[in-house]
Amino acid sequence: MRKILIPLDSSDISFNSVLHTKELFSPEDVEITLLSIASLSNSTSVVINHKFSVDGTVLDFEEMLKKSTAELEKACNKAKEELKDFKVNVEIVENLTSNFGKTIVEYAEENNINLIVMGSKGAGSLSHRLTIGSVALKVLHSSMVPVLIVK
Repeated sequence: MRKILIPLDSSDISFNSVLHTKELFSPEDVEITLLSIASLSNSTSVVINHKFSVDGTVLDFEEMLKKSTAELEKACNKAKEELKDFKVNVEIVENLTSNFGKTIVEYAEENNINLIVMGSKGAGSLSHRLTIGSVALKVLHSSMVPVLIVK
């Protein structure tokens, strides 16, 4: 059985990787892991004395991670429902460095993943201007595991 890793954030393009995986593979042939990375940088924020101001509301680090995790859990639940015929594992990891590409590559190598299927760009602020986002580019260039980039 092949193991597929789908890095997932809350963007539509990220969700497209779920739809393409469902279309390309049969449930009997693959085991899918949805990997979401909870981070303080998942939402627009300003650092103020170890607290963050988001839309005028001041939150501490722990509160920001909870908010990020809750948003990712919703995205994972939606993906899991779409992949209901498949064997699906969900991993939400914390990453305070915002080096998401490295986290994805390390996860794939440590968990014997056979293929990474990911969106060409995610929820990043500049993603609307780019053909391929920085995380996808990092994974594509540094992974020893094959990578399928989808739009």
